[in-house]
Amino acid sequence: MSRDKFDVAIIGSGIGGAFLAFLLGRAGLNVVVLERGLTIGNRGAEFLKFGGIRIFEHYGLLSSLLHRGALKRKVIKYYHDGQLIDHFDFSKYGSDYIIAPYKEIVGTVTTACSNYPKVEYWFNSTVSYIETESDIASRLYLQDGRIIKADVFIGADGVQSIVHPYMNAQIETRQYNHSIYGGFMQAVPSVWEFNRLYFSSDGWFAYFYPLDKRITRIFIGIPSTIHLNNIIHPSKLINHLSTFVSESIDVLTGLTSVRFHKIPVSSSLASIYHHFNVIALGNAAFSFHPMTGLGMSYTLEDAKILAEVILDGFHDVQVLNQLLKSRYAPRRKVHEQILEYGDQLARTYSDVVKYKQIFQPHLHIGQVST
Repeated sequence: MSRDKFDVAIIGSGIGGAFLAFLLGRAGLNVVVLERGLTIGNRGAEFLKFGGIRIFEHYGLLSSLLHRGALKRKVIKYYHDGQLIDHFDFSKYGSDYIIAPYKEIVGTVTTACSNYPKVEYWFNSTVSYIETESDIASRLYLQDGRIIKADVFIGADGVQSIVHPYMNAQIETRQYNHSIYGGFMQAVPSVWEFNRLYFSSDGWFAYFYPLDKRITRIFIGIPSTIHLNNIIHPSKLINHLSTFVSESIDVLTGLTSVRFHKIPVSSSLASIYHHFNVIALGNAAFSFHPMTGLGMSYTLEDAKILAEVILDGFHDVQVLNQLLKSRYAPRRKVHEQILEYGDQLARTYSDVVKYKQIFQPHLHIGQVST
């Protein structure tokens, strides 16, 4: 029979919620992860950079992820109007990067959670509301009538997190003048050789990289003023891409079989990250423009800090609140720096001079001074 009292209740089973559950379960806390879906989601970030790789390695997760087929990569080649503008070698800055399907990255962590019997996953569990007493959250209610009591409540459930009203958090959201469409195709030599990111002066971009040894990941960015129906026909899309995609002809010839889906693109930042024992994590706290490729790595770093704070203070809500103020809340300034960086990249990529001025290697690999 499932328990109804836990040390920590985590809403959302994405990378932030999963990794926090792993760290807390590893330390012996009773944790429940609540997921409204029937399984863990399969759409999300696919990159681990500097900080995320270090964390996976430190906690013995990296070898498991590589065993699942994750790829270690060194270089991303950047082009503007077909001309190479940067051969960016991550290893020169002390770190490679790793690509893997989102479900494999999260699956590595959730599999590790199974080693800790005090961590429970409840699927098909949607939270209706959180009950508070004198500003302190005490229990949450699920739509199916179940009630969970906990000392700490974590919202790791995305940009429209259920914890925001309880924190009185305001969400700053930034929209962009382009839309992004994603798809998959069979692996091709040019992409297996290097990740390639192409920009054009008229506001398009295309990013191709191997998701594993069999699959090429494709992202196409188009100005928001262009309606999808105007470019969805393969011949029209290929014709336009060929005006600025210069070294991935094997991708273009395979695009006729690709089925694209639209990907929401924005960035956001919560005004505060906690209120006593209710805390936001991951996209509930921040989200970067995907051009940074840093959201997952920073979420892992945040979860590590948050786990340390919870372990030191979950027994006393006032102690917890002070520790959150001194050790977790300052992460917002770090996130703000990367959000601004991603925002500038996303607004200048069509201008090669401005883009090269803004591009900062240490920020791009995820090294930010705290």
